[in-house]
Amino acid sequence: MLNEIPNFLYELLIKQYGEKLTNSIIEGYSTKRPLTIRINKIKTDCDKIKDILNANNIKYKEVSFYKDALIIENYNKKDFENLDIYENGEIYFQSLSSMLPPIILNPKEGENILDMAAAPGGKTTQMAAISENKALITACEKNKIRSERLKYNVKKQGANANILVEDARKLNDYFIFDKILLDAPCSGSGTINLDDKNFNKFLTNYFNNMNYVDKKGTFSNYYNFINDLDSFNDSFIKDIIKSYFQYIDECFFNSSYRKKFCKSNGFYERKNFVTLFGEITFKRRYYYDTTSNEYFFFTDLFLGLPKRKHFDPFVCAEICEQATTESYSKTGKIIANKIGKRISNNININRATARNIVLAFNPEYNEINDLKRVEKLFIMLDEKFIGSQFNEGKDFMTKASVIFEDYEKEYSYKKKETSKTRYKLVNPHACASIDNTLLEDTIDYIYNNYDVNHIKEINFMGDCAKWIKEFPKSNWFKFTSDTKVQFAMDNFHFKQALINLTTKKNNDIYEALLESVNSNNKKDFKLLIEQFKDLNQDRIETIENKEKYILNNFRVLFKRKLYRVFIWICGIVF
Repeated sequence: MLNEIPNFLYELLIKQYGEKLTNSIIEGYSTKRPLTIRINKIKTDCDKIKDILNANNIKYKEVSFYKDALIIENYNKKDFENLDIYENGEIYFQSLSSMLPPIILNPKEGENILDMAAAPGGKTTQMAAISENKALITACEKNKIRSERLKYNVKKQGANANILVEDARKLNDYFIFDKILLDAPCSGSGTINLDDKNFNKFLTNYFNNMNYVDKKGTFSNYYNFINDLDSFNDSFIKDIIKSYFQYIDECFFNSSYRKKFCKSNGFYERKNFVTLFGEITFKRRYYYDTTSNEYFFFTDLFLGLPKRKHFDPFVCAEICEQATTESYSKTGKIIANKIGKRISNNININRATARNIVLAFNPEYNEINDLKRVEKLFIMLDEKFIGSQFNEGKDFMTKASVIFEDYEKEYSYKKKETSKTRYKLVNPHACASIDNTLLEDTIDYIYNNYDVNHIKEINFMGDCAKWIKEFPKSNWFKFTSDTKVQFAMDNFHFKQALINLTTKKNNDIYEALLESVNSNNKKDFKLLIEQFKDLNQDRIETIENKEKYILNNFRVLFKRKLYRVFIWICGIVF
């Protein structure tokens, strides 16, 4: 029996489930699956359906865990389709495993429920039936063709559901749900049946089980078939690639060399790595070799994957070859269409990306030499609300970071004694985001431009908003065990708060408070504030607000002296 399944699938099963459970799974592959139906209690009841089955000499077994399900013993699916109970939507072909998620979810009257991947509609209509058609169900299906099948089944079974042709992950914040059902698309390996003599039979069985048989002869039937075969193929191949990459890491992790000489610093994701078969995200460990004092990802090293690159060498080579005869813009479109799924592909390679790949691509070039080596980086963080005609009239909150290596004097004013020297940032780079990708964008820039193993210190600064204080705590900035990560309030926001507290006419108080902060003397700071409040009772609310702001961040205020960077951050970031 083991000879009847591919070696790679057997190895994947062994790795994930162990030998005993794998043998049970393979035994399940060889067992012929019975036809199972679900009685649609929105339109009928169990006794009526059983009477009809008995009248047609159809043998069945009841299911112990779900009274609405029946196992059919002597009737095939095609013959069932000639019965009125099928045509009227009183029964639905559905596997027992598919019935489990709605049973566990247990939808109830009045509950707001989201079905994130609803097509073809078996679980959606089952949830409606369980709740006596009184749950408030939102069924999402991002594929337009598959959504038509969903609409057809919902209508046929008389289920109440709001159907959205949309990616459920991108729903507006307006939606609030009590319960969410996600039966995510998978590789389909669980549908393999070793009784099938050839792949054609397997495909037929696969799509029949997915309820794709429709008496109406339309092009959508063919499109559904090709689209789902495409999805099956895409998911299956990418799962193999991902599993193989992670298997390599697991082998090294368990090797005697690793156990003796290398320490694991935990898992890190390589996100959105584009291969010719599609975009994948996989995990692998980051190691430290005690013999060579080097940090490395073994999977990347073993496969020779280019460091910190979004596209694999095959994709880059295709782009370079195509660009010899086409424009960068057209090249990007042509190659993007070759990647991954043949239908509804969401890969995008724009003109700038194609151009950068062509200019940078050199298969003989060791790109680590092109990365900058610095021991210290600075990162400023800030936010702004920006007006927009979109977003239902609400302002967008834009978060930004500026990464730079140092600061240097640009010039000095000499006309006035009070004039200040003007400084500029060394090699600044700004990242901005309105969709919470700022951390990823910042990390990507650092990885793509600096040898992170050489960075000893990263100094963050900002106005001490909650997200800004949390930002430096990400483990991604701990490039090595020796990397020191620090945070301090930037001088601009601190002095702005201090001026608002004292006003410009009380310069002596301003200087005294500034000195107490610079000397890390919180006791004197509090004493001066209390005396100042006694003399300015008309401004007590403003003084107390700014006092609280400064005292809450007193520790990180003192640290700003370590950086000796006094920058008007808002003018730089935005």
